[in-house]
Parts: sequence; structure tokens; C-alpha cells
Amino acid sequence: MIEFRDRIFHSLDDRGDALLLENMSFESCTFFNCNLSRTKERDRRSVVRNIMLRNCEANACNVGPAILEDVEIDGLSTSDLLIVWAATFQRVTLRGSIGKIKINQAAHFVDRTPQVQQPFDEHRVKLYSSIDWALDISRARFREFDARGIPARLFRIDPDSQAVVTRSRALQEGWRADINDAGREIGNVPLYSRPSYENPAK
Repeated sequence: MIEFRDRIFHSLDDRGDALLLENMSFESCTFFNCNLSRTKERDRRSVVRNIMLRNCEANACNVGPAILEDVEIDGLSTSDLLIVWAATFQRVTLRGSIGKIKINQAAHFVDRTPQVQQPFDEHRVKLYSSIDWALDISRARFREFDARGIPARLFRIDPDSQAVVTRSRALQEGWRADINDAGREIGNVPLYSRPSYENPAK
């Protein structure tokens, strides 16, 4: 395990480099203006495996459709919204104080054509039909959290303080009131909407 502590990483730019990042830990590190796996090509994604982040910062960073496996993040502050574009999650844990994160189903922030999106959708559906869990947020405290494209059954949550809002429920009126009636404050707990996804094979 390679360890980094109190380091600043500036302008690391992975745009389709198909990197293999594994067996590393980062503690009290800052990532500024960094890009991970920003690609429109499924075969040029980077793999992030067996990585630990503890009390780190991500400022002006973006994460593209990376393959995330056995990753643990314990405390992560964000300067603004950290957007994750169509990454896949397998045994990824977020815990502690976490900033603003949005996980998008779309692979690219502009190009939404089927030629670009479909290969990522097909891989995601295949992966999520074969694993026990994707993302554990049961011990995380978010400033803001929204995840799309991950089946609700693959989340590990704390049912006393966290809520799942499926796509079908989000399209109905009154779901916010139901959450408040259950004693949850929408502004203070992670609320991830539309975690279900459409199977492109159907």
C-alpha cells in the first residue's frame, strides 16, 4: 500500500488514459482542479481499486465514468458540487462528513447520444445484476447527495436517518411530506432520488 499524507495534487488530468490506480491511501490530502477518467469511450475508463481516502478535499474536480472497486472514503470536503459521470461502484463506502456529491447516469456532460451512452449503460446493467452491493452510505453525513443509475437494492443505508426515493416515487406528489412525517429533515440527510435505472436491453 502506497501512502500519501498532507499532499496537494494539482491539475491531474486523466482524459481517457485507462489508468489502473490501486493499493493507495491518502490522508489529509487536497485535490485541486483534477479530472479522473473523463472519457466518452467505455474501453478507455480508468480503474480505481483498493483505495482509501481519509479527511481529504476535492476542489473543482470531476470524476468521469471510472470503475470504482473496494474504495473507502472517510471524510471528504468539496468546494462545490462534485459531479461523478456514470462511474460504476462495487463495494464503495462513504462515511463521516461528506460534502456535495451528485452521481449522474450520463457518461458525458454534453454528448448524450446513444452511440456514447449505450456502451456505458450496458456495462452498468450487467455489473449491477451480478453484485451484492455497490455503495454503503449508512455512516455518511452529507451536505448534499443525489445518485442516479444505481439500483436502490445495492445501497447500504441507515433507515433511521436516510431515505431512498425511487424514480416512480419521485414522479408522484407528496413524497417529501412523507419523509418529513417519518422524522427526517430533508435538508440534513442524504436524499438520493431516482436510484433505479432503465435497462437498455429491454
